[in-house]
Amino acid sequence: MTFTDLSEKEEAVSPAPSSSYSSYASEKELLDELNLLKKQLQAKEDRLKEQDLKLVKSQERLKEISNLKMMLQDKDKQLEQKEEIIKEKEEQLSEMVQRFASSLFIYFTLTLGLDMELNSPKEDFIIYIY
Repeated sequence: MTFTDLSEKEEAVSPAPSSSYSSYASEKELLDELNLLKKQLQAKEDRLKEQDLKLVKSQERLKEISNLKMMLQDKDKQLEQKEEIIKEKEEQLSEMVQRFASSLFIYFTLTLGLDMELNSPKEDFIIYIY
């Protein structure tokens, strides 16, 4: 075989330099695209992690708000109960004052001999008590 025959066989077996360069450029483009996709994926994963963290914080805050709401409802119930007790005690006190005023009126009427049918100090006394 001659030198020309060998070089023709080499050219037939090995790829042409232009296709090799083309293949390299294509691989580089694919690698660049792959790296870009990796960066995009990482950015999306980072955003998801941030959203998950925000979601967890929001859920914790929601629990706190729910607990505070329950505490507020309990305090409202306690306040209503105290208001009812105060109202009952005010009514009891009012009844006691009325009984005491009636007792005083009767006492003064009997002991001082005030006339109930005449225009007497009893009216002034009743006004004074109330």
